[in-house]
Amino acid sequence: EEEDREDDDGDDAEEEDMEEDHGRDGYIDSSQLPGYQAEGDERVSFDSCLAIANSYKVEGNDKFKNQEWSEAMECYQNALQVLEPYKSIPFKQVKEMLTSCHLNIAASGYKKSVGMKRDLEAARELDLALQHCKEALSLDPRSVKAYFRQGQIYAEISALEDAARSQYDSFSGSANILTQRSRDSLLQAKSILGTNDNSIAAAFEELEAGAAKKRRKEYRTSLQMSKASDATMERSDKAAERMNQKNIPRKAEDWNKIDLDGELQRLEYESLRQQGLSEDEIRNRQIMQIVQDSSLDEDEKMKRCMHLVGHKDWQPHPLTEQERNRRESEKMLQFLQDPRRSPDEKVSYLAHLYQKSKPSD
Repeated sequence: EEEDREDDDGDDAEEEDMEEDHGRDGYIDSSQLPGYQAEGDERVSFDSCLAIANSYKVEGNDKFKNQEWSEAMECYQNALQVLEPYKSIPFKQVKEMLTSCHLNIAASGYKKSVGMKRDLEAARELDLALQHCKEALSLDPRSVKAYFRQGQIYAEISALEDAARSQYDSFSGSANILTQRSRDSLLQAKSILGTNDNSIAAAFEELEAGAAKKRRKEYRTSLQMSKASDATMERSDKAAERMNQKNIPRKAEDWNKIDLDGELQRLEYESLRQQGLSEDEIRNRQIMQIVQDSSLDEDEKMKRCMHLVGHKDWQPHPLTEQERNRRESEKMLQFLQDPRRSPDEKVSYLAHLYQKSKPSD
């Protein structure tokens, strides 16, 4: 499907102009080839280069169909390199081959980026794809396929995090500006084509539905969950290592070196895994236990939950005086309403608060 979209470029007017300049047989004269020297048939060098470039392109198309994006891009790059000496010559065959290879590199880079979960890695492929779209447009300013692909690329760029976009000058502008560039490119493709096209209509629908942004958000969530799972496994491994095999007898002094919290955590984890719970279910259960622990304040609960999902450097922001007073009031009310507390405990607690708030002499 991609090749069908990328091999119909050119029009009759351009073809007639080429025939007028270069002869009815469509070959280039040797005097127009930079650095060309040959004996006998002076068309061999150009014909051979064009054939080699086409063979690279065909190989790239096979790789593209197999979704081997990197290998396909390498084949198309090889084709461009073969035609490098002839790219300044206004010849239709060269122009079409160059345009097609640039578009196919852009398509491969875009499709490769879509499957990349990390924004920085995807940004690198999108920057390359965007460059090749612009190269194709410099060769054919009315290329429907170049504008179509550029629209898809800008939509994907707009979904990247600011940190990833800031690495490339071609990504300048806010997410809204980049989304508008995507919309403008698709409108330009539709305008040049002059008729309705299913691919362009589908790209518009995905853009307006925020498909790229939703996909990127899911990728980031998946990466965070994976990171948290790795952290849980690392803690479990360390606990197991500290245990140094369950059944090895320990000396009396060894018991003082055991991390009881880590050991209890490991045993609980193993028990839950034996019950058939997944990593996500175990983590959600641990988070619920933290949230329901009345002995912890809000900051400590949030800190433990953030550490559990992998954000070990997270710290609560400093409380304002108003927030501190609100929390103390909530804590006092919670204590006084606790049915497990005796009247004497509540009176003692209030007396303690009074002494604490009483100004010192």
